[in-house]
Amino acid sequence: MKKIIMAVILCTALCTAVFAQNESDFKTDGSTLIFVSLSQITKDYGDNAIAAENKWYSKDVVIEGRIDEIERDMFGRPIIMMYGNGEALKFIFPDNYSLNKYKSGQRVKIKGWVGKRIMSVINIIDCSIYNE
Repeated sequence: MKKIIMAVILCTALCTAVFAQNESDFKTDGSTLIFVSLSQITKDYGDNAIAAENKWYSKDVVIEGRIDEIERDMFGRPIIMMYGNGEALKFIFPDNYSLNKYKSGQRVKIKGWVGKRIMSVINIIDCSIYNE
């Protein structure tokens, strides 16, 4: 069982590293910012992941939702996890970004751009807390 878990973790790490390197080639210019709720984007992916990727991939978004987890990913980057409609959103912040004043259960708006969905986790890249 431990070997299977380690294989899944290694596969996830490799996929994340490969997609993270290539996704920057597809990022939009940031001129159009789309405001969307956590429930709407997770519903889109839950209904049809292919259609949702065509709709959301590489878009600059502000997503409002409740923080479920705050931690570091396997690369040491600060992340926030949010869950809804059977989907997970992983908000990836720059290495030096401080999330010290935020807590699980808190509602926030996070700005980033939508990356690939890997193993049922929708990656939101280059994130920052959005303050109007």
